[in-house]
Amino acid sequence: MAKKLKRLAFFLIVPSLILLISSNLAFYWIKLAGFSLLIIGTIELLAFIVFAISALTLIIRLIRYTEWRKTRSYILLVYGMVFLAGYFSSTFIIDSEKFFSPVEYRACYEGTMNTSYLSFRKDGTFDDYNIGFFAYARYINGTWTQKGDTLELKYSEEKLDILGDKLVFINGKIFSIKADSLIDTRYYLGFCNGLN
Repeated sequence: MAKKLKRLAFFLIVPSLILLISSNLAFYWIKLAGFSLLIIGTIELLAFIVFAISALTLIIRLIRYTEWRKTRSYILLVYGMVFLAGYFSSTFIIDSEKFFSPVEYRACYEGTMNTSYLSFRKDGTFDDYNIGFFAYARYINGTWTQKGDTLELKYSEEKLDILGDKLVFINGKIFSIKADSLIDTRYYLGFCNGLN
């Protein structure tokens, strides 16, 4: 029984640590994007399944066998419940925004199969996270300056065509300036409304 309890403890603790570490590195996973995000998502799913099966096994053994009703078994059960409660309430998840400059302007784009989070930070940097269907992720960043009511963007690497190089905010929406024309980018200022 002691060996089985140790094995069960291993299959409860290790997957929970994998989930905690991975969820706290979500910012960096999005930066990697592509196929690596699919692999990380699969690892997280497998870790959660192993955790859930182990927790269920522990509960069944506590109910069926009296020799399992010892302090160590209950401590393990409490650990599992605390982990689940903390994980789903995001208590154990560190907000990556605390490591960056505060956001001056925040915008959102909600398509049918993707959502984009655009942040213009007070230190003159901007970043755009686009998360879509089937583990699609894209991260674009750069610097911005404001001249009057126009924002000028300089991209670090990849350019976001829909935003272009110059933007203007009109009635809570973001428009791109191209050849003296205003083009609706479908981004709106503020937090996402959950429209898709």
